[in-house]
Amino acid sequence: MAKALRQDASDLAARHTPPPSALVWAAAERHRRMAALARATRFLRVLQIAGVIYAAVLVVWGLHSLAGHGGMILPGLDAKSLNATIEGVGLAVLFVGSGLWYALRRDDRRIG
Repeated sequence: MAKALRQDASDLAARHTPPPSALVWAAAERHRRMAALARATRFLRVLQIAGVIYAAVLVVWGLHSLAGHGGMILPGLDAKSLNATIEGVGLAVLFVGSGLWYALRRDDRRIG
């Protein structure tokens, strides 16, 4: 019985040897770098969406200011909503600016 088990163990060891430790380490490092890259690009995607929203708010505000000067009349845009539009633009500038500050600041932490 022991001889059969040894034979089976040697057959399994020949077919299922673990990979070298350097290969496992390289794969783990590659996985860590890819996860860090995914985290970084996720934040940049959020900044892109914030930029599109910011641009849309500025277009609406620009159309409203044109309507206020008689250059263009748009239904639904009146002088009462000017204050809300300016506040919205201010908040968009604040959020996009803080996001860009976070994305573009220098990070002194070592990775790995």
